[in-house]
Formats: sequence, C-alpha cells, structure tokens
Amino acid sequence: MNKKIFTLCFVFANLFVINAQELNFELISSNVFEVIVPKKENPQIVFEKELPFDKLPYQFRIDEYFSIGSAFRVAENRFLSAAHVFGAENDTFFADFKIRDRNGTIFNIKDVYKYSNDKDLILFSIEESEKFTQTFDQKPFLELSDEFIPASKVYTVGNAFGEGIVIRDGLLTSMTPEAKNGRWKWLRFSA
Repeated sequence: MNKKIFTLCFVFANLFVINAQELNFELISSNVFEVIVPKKENPQIVFEKELPFDKLPYQFRIDEYFSIGSAFRVAENRFLSAAHVFGAENDTFFADFKIRDRNGTIFNIKDVYKYSNDKDLILFSIEESEKFTQTFDQKPFLELSDEFIPASKVYTVGNAFGEGIVIRDGLLTSMTPEAKNGRWKWLRFSA
C-alpha cells in the first residue's frame, strides 16, 4: 500500500495530494499544520466608526492569530508549505510566521531551507524545544514521492481557512507541463 505524499501540488488553497488506497487519518492530521501570524493593529489605519466585528465567524473573532495557510511535516524537522503563503518577496505587515498543530500548540519558524516562487514551495524548520520533543519525538511524518499513477485514488488535504483539516477524495486525472517553460508537471486531480 503506497502512502506517500506527492510533491509540487499546492493548488489555490494550499492543499497537498496524497496517493493512498486507505486513508490514515491519524498520520495525516498529526502532520498538517496551520500557518499563522499574530493579529495586530496597524496604528496608521483609522476607521470612521467601529467595525461590526460581531458579524465575523466566532473562531475568527476569538483567535489571537490569522490562519493564512497550511504546512505539512515531511521530515524530522522539515515542513513544506506554499511560497505564496509567506510572500517573502513582498513587504508585509505580517512577518512573525508560526505554525499551529491540531491541538493548538504553536511553534516558531526557525530557518528557511528552500524557497521558490516558480514552484510555489517553501521548506522550513521550527525552533526545537521541550514542546517540539513532546510533539514530534519518534513520530512518523508524511513521506515525499515523485511516483504518479494517472487515474489513481488521491486525497487533497489542507487546513481550510483555519477552520480545521479538510480531506477530499478524488482521482489523479492528468499531469500538465508548467506553463512558462514546461520544467515540471502540475498534478491535476478531481478531489
């Protein structure tokens, strides 16, 4: 049974594609994280009147962080996400990136090892601490693979808008060349 993660497959909402006959929910959910930034006010922005924050969803109102994307643990202390989530090439009001696990534990991002706007990928580590050891010590991570079988069953996985892990099933339908120079193939899927 192949339970490997496909690389190069962040699409729109920062999703991963998993090729598996059976879904191992525990393995997946323990290795999917929210990318978050602290909420803070910009003192240069002044509103004419108080905004109706009570109209926003409850979780958004009470959370001290903005959930801006997903990250996936792919090695002992290596996490993969979409480069557009971090936007390192842009000036931004948000710079203190962190990740949060399904239990609400927050980890600081330490080092960036790879960053590609072309492939929309970033590979990074987090600061090691006692909570790091308690969370990750000797626990399996999602393995990367470059083996693709058209028409095979796949699952897309991601943390949808900070509201929890979403998993959808479908088929790997085709592989199409990257639009600019055809340097790699995008995975197309129905999930």
